[in-house]
Amino acid sequence: MQVEVHAEAVSNNWNFNAYVLVTIREVEQKINWFYTPDALDTYGLDVGYFIAPELNASVSYYYRSVDSSKADASGVLARLAYEVTSGVTAGVNLSYV
Repeated sequence: MQVEVHAEAVSNNWNFNAYVLVTIREVEQKINWFYTPDALDTYGLDVGYFIAPELNASVSYYYRSVDSSKADASGVLARLAYEVTSGVTAGVNLSYV
């Protein structure tokens, strides 16, 4: 079971988003006969800037921690998104882990 805490601040030009997902009770879930995943804790920050009213560029950083410490990782994500019409957005993501 996980708990998520999320905070967001938005202005006409900028948007900031910070989040934390923390495991509070581990429940072992077997995916198949071979693999049982570990619980992840995730911490992240997104910063976006509206280049134009329908064009948004953003950069994100996240850190993932695993109980077993075998797979701790961090990564960055860059995104460019264009709002084609109200409710329809097309975007390109570039990520590095």
